Amino acid sequence: MLNILNAHPEEAFTYEVDVLDGQVVKMEGRVLAEQDVTIYNTFEAPDRLKAARMEACSGNILTVPPMACMVVRMTTNRGKK
Repeated sequence: MLNILNAHPEEAFTYEVDVLDGQVVKMEGRVLAEQDVTIYNTFEAPDRLKAARMEACSGNILTVPPMACMVVRMTTNRGKK
């Protein structure tokens, strides 16, 4: 599991994930992002800010949007023959 935070208000960041000697075969996750930093959930409006399925993944490259928190689950080929 990998958690990434991008606190920059305007720029997305790209990361190359190189863990377990390149044995990661799949990455999937959720991202919580909002351009308006004043948005928040309340009891009256609990769904203003929602996590969405991660879309910014190509191979072992992750792109994290501005003002976002991303949680990534990695699947490896460890133990497979």
